[in-house]
Amino acid sequence: MRRRVSESGGSRTTAGRAARLGGIGSILYVVLFIPAYIVGSPDAPNRASTDQGVFDYFAEGLGAFLFFNGVLTIFALFFLLWFLGALYGVLRSAEGNEEGGWLSSAALVGGIVFATLSYAGVAVEIVHPATLSRFEDFEPDPQLVFMTLALATWLYHFCQVGTSVLATATSLLALRRGFCRPAWPTSVSWWPSSRYCTSLFPCSAPWQGCSG
Repeated sequence: MRRRVSESGGSRTTAGRAARLGGIGSILYVVLFIPAYIVGSPDAPNRASTDQGVFDYFAEGLGAFLFFNGVLTIFALFFLLWFLGALYGVLRSAEGNEEGGWLSSAALVGGIVFATLSYAGVAVEIVHPATLSRFEDFEPDPQLVFMTLALATWLYHFCQVGTSVLATATSLLALRRGFCRPAWPTSVSWWPSSRYCTSLFPCSAPWQGCSG
């Protein structure tokens, strides 16, 4: 009996450590990724941007752009994966076997989709400055730069679908298990992500009416 109690206490301690490590990982991910948003965004060049204007977007701080949007985001991804793994463990443990584990699995899949598409966007966004920095004989093509920035922008849009699934699945599980009291903050935590998804479809009349 004492052995079972000891094993149960040890498992709870391990789960608590994993949860704390996951929380630390999420904080470090945000801290390391914030500079990428400050240094540049693929939305910065607009419809009126000229060929020289889009080149100047990178040329004003090529080294800083590559460091903050490339090097730091690699470390951010490391901590993001730790966070997703810890979050899945906590959610799966809370969910138990009675519901088949589909909410925790949905949260994990949403996080993986977010990580995959967002970092695909990062890779596409830095492909021009990375090539320009590495090869001296590289001749930049403004049309290719415009295309990579547009592609990066849409990859960042698509990755938010994964964020929506992650937030919604986590919120539903928290509501079912009563993790949050009162329950309304958890129930509305998915709302910004869902509104973001509907805003991607401006031609849909019913959704457009609700997005204002």
